[in-house]
Amino acid sequence: MKKLVLLLMCLALVMASPAVFAGNLEAVGGMTFNTFDLTLSEGGEDGTMGLKDVGNGNGMYVGGRYWLGDKLALGLGYDSLKSQPSFRMENDPDYYELGLKLDMSGLYGEVVYQLTDYIKVKGALANYNMTAKYYEDEYSPADVAEEEIAKGSGMGYIFGGEMSYPLKGNLSLNSVLGYRTASLKLDEPVYTPSYAPEPDPEQNIDVTGIFFSVGLGMAF
Repeated sequence: MKKLVLLLMCLALVMASPAVFAGNLEAVGGMTFNTFDLTLSEGGEDGTMGLKDVGNGNGMYVGGRYWLGDKLALGLGYDSLKSQPSFRMENDPDYYELGLKLDMSGLYGEVVYQLTDYIKVKGALANYNMTAKYYEDEYSPADVAEEEIAKGSGMGYIFGGEMSYPLKGNLSLNSVLGYRTASLKLDEPVYTPSYAPEPDPEQNIDVTGIFFSVGLGMAF
């Protein structure tokens, strides 16, 4: 958290005067397509938290960058992603499945380096929040639908390569292939059914996965 705050403070100082950043700003935004792999860590041992198939999910991002020169930029943005995996108790593999809604979002600070006219590499530090809720389907009982069962927060890292194709004027088409990882400390659950594994505040949920994004950039 301290690293993220320091990065955001540095970016705010650089952008404090309009005369400083005039002509060096870039706004970015787009959609992301993400893979999810979640692991519950407890006392140094790993478990699957009853998630049978984490699968894929969509998301979005929006942000701004300040270019310090031709090669290096600092950025600030918001990253959000969702998934709907299936949930099953580990100690009862024959138990019917429950659907989950997983939402993860947070602010990020990034460093971007221009390799060529079309290719950039970037790394980001993010502060994520995550919630898990049941949703009603053919497997899920109606009395637990939309109930929040757990929430957590923690730091994450994003690494990727970005390709930018110039369009009309100051507009560009951006695509990113990257990797996201986060370690989220689990808070007290708001609601836990008797048949669900009860989250422990000392447990961490580790989230990893690759992502692909398509979006637009506009220079100012």
